[in-house]
Amino acid sequence: MARTEKPFRLRKRGTVWYYKTPTMQNFRTTEETSRAKAERKVVKLLSIGMAGKRNPSFKKYAEPFFDYERCPHAARLKAEKKRIGEGYCKKERK
Repeated sequence: MARTEKPFRLRKRGTVWYYKTPTMQNFRTTEETSRAKAERKVVKLLSIGMAGKRNPSFKKYAEPFFDYERCPHAARLKAEKKRIGEGYCKKERK
């Protein structure tokens, strides 16, 4: 039975598994101690396009909040058929 080639490599250091994709220079932690859990986590990261990327800065993360057209909070409330006004967003953004 032949091995299937994976789009990433795993390495264990101590009790934690680390991963690396061909485009990455260094290994990054999966924060998992089980190889199976580490593989599932890396596959999930690859599927959403976040493998090897750093978390955004708070400034970049918070930038769309309370901008009525782009705010994830306002979008969620609208999807739940709840009210949220442009004036409220404008006031909270200040």
